[in-house]
Amino acid sequence: MPETRPPSTRYNPIINRLRGRTSVPVTEESILLRVLVQALVIVGIIATDLAAETQMSFWAVPLR
Repeated sequence: MPETRPPSTRYNPIINRLRGRTSVPVTEESILLRVLVQALVIVGIIATDLAAETQMSFWAVPLR
C-alpha cells in the first residue's frame, strides 16, 4: 500500500515532534499595559519632534 502522508511528515520526524509540543502562547490582555505602551509611543514621538526643532538634543548629540 503506498504512503499517503505528505513528504514533510514522512521524512522529518523531528519536526513532527516539535509541532506536537508547541502550544499557542497566551495573549496579554492587560488594558494597563496597552495604555502604558501607547503613552511611551506618544512620549517618543514628542521627544523626537522636540529634538528635531533644536540645534542640539538633550543627549548632547549634535543634530546639525
